[in-house]
Amino acid sequence: MLKVKSANRTFRFLEFLANNRSGLTFTEIQNALEAPKSSVFSLIKEFLDNDYIMYDEKAKKYYAGIQFVKLCAVCIGNIDLTQVLSILTRELGQDINQTCHVGIIDNKSIVYLSKYEVNNELSLMYNVGLRLPAHCTSVGKMLLSQYSDEEIKELYKDYTFPKLTEYSVGDVDTLIENLNKIRNDQYAIELREANVYAGCVALPLYQQNKMFAAFSVTFPAYDLEQADLKSILEIMNKHKVLTENRLFSF
Repeated sequence: MLKVKSANRTFRFLEFLANNRSGLTFTEIQNALEAPKSSVFSLIKEFLDNDYIMYDEKAKKYYAGIQFVKLCAVCIGNIDLTQVLSILTRELGQDINQTCHVGIIDNKSIVYLSKYEVNNELSLMYNVGLRLPAHCTSVGKMLLSQYSDEEIKELYKDYTFPKLTEYSVGDVDTLIENLNKIRNDQYAIELREANVYAGCVALPLYQQNKMFAAFSVTFPAYDLEQADLKSILEIMNKHKVLTENRLFSF
């Protein structure tokens, strides 16, 4: 049977990547695939563009990206990824006694992967897998903050912003203002934008210096307005470090 060169090369690249957690240089990839530089460059670019791999400028190495990790998780029944994220929401929720979520971004929506519920009247995320507009949530705005202003303008070009409440962001300029503050603060807050009775604080989760998910704590709106934000962030950052260590140790 004749082999399709591009498909065979792709399978070999994925296997090589999976077996080299410490990362791969361009030369190592080319030697392993025994392919011309131009072909390897095109293959790598396609994987980079789709977040199946990521590149560390400092180390000059390529690593598995979040889409590759997600695909692997699906193939093994989502055991590793969802278990770790469930531990995060459960332990953080018990520590802070509030509802907690973890989500990823898909275009202009947030897809929630895990939830620990304390007050079911405040959360709009009734089931894992539910989507909400990214611009209305702290998790969504945290994840959008990794993109440049130009990328945000392109993503939301000719977009009609759905408003979940009267406080929801309604235009791209206001969204960019929000994102600039989030980039500076390194956390995201949403107050009454998804639910008039609730507010959320979110932090990012990273893989090889790339933000791939975010997690949040949901409070009654009045409680969040009066809360000691520094103490909340200290607790959340503790669980952020624990989770990132768990996620990327396997």
